[in-house]
Amino acid sequence: MPPINLSDKLTDDPVPSDNLRVQKAELLANGSLLDFAVRELRAAAEQEKGNWLPIEIARLYEDAGRYDAAIETLKHAAPNYFALDLPSLPRPYWEGLFPKPFWTDLKKYSSGNALDPYLVASLIRQESAFNPNAVSRANAVGLMQLLPKVGKSVAKQEKLKKFTPQQLFTPAVNMQLGTRYFRIMVDKFSSFEYALAAYNAGSDRVQDWMAQGKYRDPQEFVESIPFTETREYVQNIIRNANVYRQLYGAP
Repeated sequence: MPPINLSDKLTDDPVPSDNLRVQKAELLANGSLLDFAVRELRAAAEQEKGNWLPIEIARLYEDAGRYDAAIETLKHAAPNYFALDLPSLPRPYWEGLFPKPFWTDLKKYSSGNALDPYLVASLIRQESAFNPNAVSRANAVGLMQLLPKVGKSVAKQEKLKKFTPQQLFTPAVNMQLGTRYFRIMVDKFSSFEYALAAYNAGSDRVQDWMAQGKYRDPQEFVESIPFTETREYVQNIIRNANVYRQLYGAP
């Protein structure tokens, strides 16, 4: 990997609020015309000095509940963020890259299942980037990307009456069932690393991998996962949970 060039270190410059295009962008965003608002901000950035554009675009997306688009915007602005120390980026970048939406319910259901809320936040960030309307190619739904059949099974355990798959688009319901399902995986494998692998690749595959050798610790297991996608999935979530802890302290 080439060394990171910090000569163009990102800064958190003030937004030129007196710029007419910036003012127009705010009005467009208030009218839910985000694409037009972003276009106006980019045009304003060509007129004004300062490194304020990525944070301002991310803010508009966050205000509209589009945390996935905000994260993507800041990833593009700081593509090597994962290799940087916290002081190397202004805090608004980190908070945009590692947001805490739905935090009250997220913390409630995580704690209720004896899970670290930051680990759950990292799992959601990896699965859906906090987009409650996300649907995968495998038809996994919502924040924690639950399959409808899994949601139905866990809803029965949780005594959630009159459950329908459509409820998986509701953040609170999705997190209630998703955290419970993840807890089931943790209890089954007695390790968060194994549980994360099972969440991504399925319990049967993890059991097969475990049968192929005796691992000294969960870290050795993670390094030995034959699926690159699953190996990086587990590594990313554990790494990002640590970033959340560094950013926000005790949950």
